[in-house]
Amino acid sequence: MHDNSNTQSPNKSFEYLAMELELQAATSGRRKDDGESDGDAEGLGQGDQELLPVLPLRNAVLFPTALMPIVVGRPKTVRLLKHIEATGGMVGVLAQKEKEIEEPLEGDFHRFGTAARVLKVMKGEFDDNFHVIVQGVRRFEMLDLVQEEPFLAANVRTIPDFDYDPEDPELEALSRSIKETGQDLITLIPDLPDGAGELISQIDDPARLLYLVMAHLGVPVDEKIEILKEEDLQDALSETLRQLS
Repeated sequence: MHDNSNTQSPNKSFEYLAMELELQAATSGRRKDDGESDGDAEGLGQGDQELLPVLPLRNAVLFPTALMPIVVGRPKTVRLLKHIEATGGMVGVLAQKEKEIEEPLEGDFHRFGTAARVLKVMKGEFDDNFHVIVQGVRRFEMLDLVQEEPFLAANVRTIPDFDYDPEDPELEALSRSIKETGQDLITLIPDLPDGAGELISQIDDPARLLYLVMAHLGVPVDEKIEILKEEDLQDALSETLRQLS
């Protein structure tokens, strides 16, 4: 069983990309209206600690604002989903170091992950798996795994949002280069609708652009984790541009 079998058709990838932008636009509008951040919305300040149930991923990394479809089959993760359905709350999405491990423990995870909302849970039509859609909200560092049954749970430290000057010319130049390169790469994907490149051009926030591009960039998990844990936006954008090139 795989807890992150997220292979999609090009049209399905385009659909999730469009959904991400719609949700990002809605979130951006709410922030402008009431000054609320994602961390504030969930009752947490930057750098705060919390206990999160852990949803393991075998070979993928979730970024803030990104949507990810996941196929869940492992018993502990199924119990986690039932808990979230009953109680609400967030899950901590962590990537495994080795995808073959069926019962991961603390040392089997990358320490940096993303707290996420569970947007949708559907029972598989032809098997016992569950099909789940999650959306990343904020980054965290796992401090320690404190629970193994009935599902995994960990103490985590929230990683602060990027602090940057939106008028910084270097950031603007990096964002523009990432946007242009990302659009060029999208046009090379067979059968992807023509409008996919335009979706990237709509993003003005450099952090959101970074997350969107990295979420859909086909690079190893280790390299995505390096971006996920970076606390300096300029360094993160520079490394993303290097990977795109």
